[in-house]
Amino acid sequence: MITTSGGGALITANDNEWREIMMYATQYRESYPYYQHEKIGYNYRMSNICAGIGRGQMTVAGSHIAHHKHVQSLYEDLLKDVPGITVHSQPATGGYDSNYWLCTITIDPSVKVKGQEDAYKTIVKGAVGGAAGVIHLADSATTDCQPNDNVEALRVFMDQAGI
Repeated sequence: MITTSGGGALITANDNEWREIMMYATQYRESYPYYQHEKIGYNYRMSNICAGIGRGQMTVAGSHIAHHKHVQSLYEDLLKDVPGITVHSQPATGGYDSNYWLCTITIDPSVKVKGQEDAYKTIVKGAVGGAAGVIHLADSATTDCQPNDNVEALRVFMDQAGI
């Protein structure tokens, strides 16, 4: 039983109710090995201290974006001639500017990755990204909308390599 007070109100919740509340407050991350959100959650974790740090980081945002843009160009260059691999890049239309926070690729289903036969054998046991240690525990590592087995095999390989 968890009891807390805030704003003059007293809130009492059992462990399951507390986990559900925390799930919504931390983006409702599922325990699948890939990112899947079955419910819409929120991210209310920014304290005033984090906001102050973020404000201070605005002075170096340009150099951080330049670094990530460089990493993106490395991926594009290194993988341009690899059959079955497509690196997603910013559209040439100029409609927006990417912050290059996330580099993404598509792997053709015909590409076979070593270890692919062991894909989707385990679920994620801990929170990813510091989400207060709260994730929705899945019954299985597989769903009807998971990526190809080669994507999971590559993720596991890169995780084991520390990438």
